[in-house]
Amino acid sequence: MFTTPPFIRKGWRLALTALALAGGGTAPALAAPGDVAVLSGRVTVTVVDPSRIMAISDLRFGTMPRPVGAGSVTVDTDGSVTRTGGADIITVPGNRGPAVFLATGEAGRNFHINLPAPFDISSGTATMRINQIRANSNVAGNATFDAAGEYLIRVGGRLLLGNNQASGNYSGTFTVSVVYF
Repeated sequence: MFTTPPFIRKGWRLALTALALAGGGTAPALAAPGDVAVLSGRVTVTVVDPSRIMAISDLRFGTMPRPVGAGSVTVDTDGSVTRTGGADIITVPGNRGPAVFLATGEAGRNFHINLPAPFDISSGTATMRINQIRANSNVAGNATFDAAGEYLIRVGGRLLLGNNQASGNYSGTFTVSVVYF
């Protein structure tokens, strides 16, 4: 049977003792009082031109006869119009279409279009609801300014008419905003 010579065993013991006294290489180094560590960081900032929005045309549902039953009229962002239920539409050129806004900002910059929640328009005490409001952006509501720093925002929606909706000139307001990202 082979045994380790005593001088080798003694050498291993000395090495292990030295490693243990040195902390085994795992103990953290501690700074002495008064020691200072300095690290520099960088700062960057991008300043962009503020975006602006100018209204070009209103959201227009046009003229329609008083409905005999509840229904809806939808004006899409491309100007197409559809109806459901008792709603009827009278074809008058230029009488209906999406709202159009000119947004200006930094060329090539991405932004988000914030649209309103469903809202009511009124004529005296009578109201109608506009919902399914959408813009000509991607599904997430994002778009990009063109090389001239412009983007035409087209906003459409659906007008809900009640059974025997009261006659009148209905109007209201809504807000569209642009947020850089």
